[in-house]
Amino acid sequence: MEPKPPIDPEAQTLLLTDSHARSTLLFPLEEHAEPAPSPLWRRLLRPGLPALILIASALYITPLLDQPRAISMNDDWTQIFAFHAYLHDQVLAEREVPQRSHLLGSGFPILAHPEYPVMSPLSAFTFTAGPILGVKLAVIFLYLVGVYGTWRLARVTLALGPGAAAYASLALATCGFVPAILHSGNYPEVHFLLMPWLASLVLDRRDRPGPVPLVDGPLVLSAFVAGTMLLDGHLNAVSVFAVLGAWSLLRGWRVLVRFALGMAFTAGLAAYKLVPLLTLLESSSRAIDRYASVETARASIDAFVGLTGPVDAFALGPLPWLLVLPGLVLGRRHVALAILFGLSALLYLGPLSPVDVFHLLWRLPVFHSMDAPAKYFVFFVGLFAVLLGAVALDALGSRLRWPWAGPVLAALAAVGTALPLALANRATFAAIFTLPDLPQRAQPFVQMDAPTFETGGWTGPRDARPDLYVLYRQGFGLVRWEDNFRLPTVTIPAFTLNSDGTTSKNAEYRGEAWIDEGAGRADVSRISANRLSLLVALSQPSVVAVNQRWAPGWSCDPGTVVQREGRLAVALSAGSGGVSCTYRSRPFRIGRVISGLSLFVVVVLGFWVRVRPSSGSSPRPRKPRAERLWAEASP
Repeated sequence: MEPKPPIDPEAQTLLLTDSHARSTLLFPLEEHAEPAPSPLWRRLLRPGLPALILIASALYITPLLDQPRAISMNDDWTQIFAFHAYLHDQVLAEREVPQRSHLLGSGFPILAHPEYPVMSPLSAFTFTAGPILGVKLAVIFLYLVGVYGTWRLARVTLALGPGAAAYASLALATCGFVPAILHSGNYPEVHFLLMPWLASLVLDRRDRPGPVPLVDGPLVLSAFVAGTMLLDGHLNAVSVFAVLGAWSLLRGWRVLVRFALGMAFTAGLAAYKLVPLLTLLESSSRAIDRYASVETARASIDAFVGLTGPVDAFALGPLPWLLVLPGLVLGRRHVALAILFGLSALLYLGPLSPVDVFHLLWRLPVFHSMDAPAKYFVFFVGLFAVLLGAVALDALGSRLRWPWAGPVLAALAAVGTALPLALANRATFAAIFTLPDLPQRAQPFVQMDAPTFETGGWTGPRDARPDLYVLYRQGFGLVRWEDNFRLPTVTIPAFTLNSDGTTSKNAEYRGEAWIDEGAGRADVSRISANRLSLLVALSQPSVVAVNQRWAPGWSCDPGTVVQREGRLAVALSAGSGGVSCTYRSRPFRIGRVISGLSLFVVVVLGFWVRVRPSSGSSPRPRKPRAERLWAEASP
């Protein structure tokens, strides 16, 4: 009998210190091709553990649906509901994608608004379940994607063991950040939860042999994920892209090029939103004029180590923060996480930071619009703290001699973190939406003005205050809605809404259409986002003025579109009949063509990278690295 080869000391040491090598033997990574069948319990546990985490997370957040049709009168939520209700009704009832809003600012280019969901993939929830329930379902979907993305990021990209990945997923699932932003109405910040999945798609896997491919299926998928953030997530998207770009740089130049390609695909797919947005910014910038006016972080240490906190904090309880230091010391393979944790903390502090990194970003055009760095970067402080804690658990487990010490330690940390957070925060979800929906009133379309008072000073009835969703349900247009965009106001309102709910008639109001020159009568018989119909009776050639803001893209049949003091007007010949006017945004048409071509390229590219054959002859199946090391170290 031949003697067995001596044990490779390096391989044995690696197995004793590298938890990824050991854990792969019990829980192979999700994308490994195993040369031999695994035991049944192992095959069931591999998908079963993340499935159990997702089920527990779904049960945790279901109080959002306790009253499916209930709303919140938080002014941020009413704006979101108004946007989704307008999209829902214009697409399903009017059969048109709204390119402007006749209800807001007398023709505000709504598709250019950063928070407006112009045919975002998440709009499918709005179309199928309605604007109220659809928004809630979108929140739950984003939340579950964030939980799964954290699992995949820890397990596949960072090559941590299943226990550490479970801890990271449950810590993110139950953190105080999610209920805080929902309670405050900051719906766009929910899109931060797409960051872990997006990072796992863009960054390379630790166990991938050979150079990192510049383009593959996950990168193509990342363009759709990032595009969803860009179409529906406001400035949160650029914060994610900035941090992800820094992470890619730390992983190497090929990963950075890969990230740049993904961003190029994303920009092409989202062009139908980006081109109108850039056009709007040319005429009305949202930039902060002075850096001194930037809001600084207000959250205290308790808001991080406690179980609940405000929107500019990340409540995790004390245990995850205690694990950060061991993660910094023991995670030598994950130095990038420590660097990104420090960078995120500096960006979060903004002007209060000893090294004001945010000031450098603030000088750039898009980041120049950020007025509160804590709100845009606190998520990354919490995310990297959770990941560093997972690294600490993975490293500590590898140093303990008992084989099950690592999983037990991770389970204790997961329960010790998630259980107190869940008990403290679950009730918040049920308290967000408690008021019955507002009744919809059918009445002739008119426009009104409202003083620039905060909703906190409103003393009138709930169903009359100047919130966008309230006005939408009543069919009123609000002429001075600017939302930080300084667009000219030329509309003559029918009346003014006072802070006590009473109204005052405007003596200058001439109707929604009138004869500007000549003689006769004109009325608006029907109006929607992109179309309006006029009924006219003119005794001589005249110009009919419309109580809507003029913009390039209007055409009328019959008649010639002209501009009168910033308002839409139509030059008509004498006679009676109807006039049909249509609005078509040129930036939207340009962006739509770019998006269509980009979609074709991305789909073809995704199909090509999936079916292309491997170069050269079929390689011999290679055992996973952990199995090879185990064979070398076994006596």
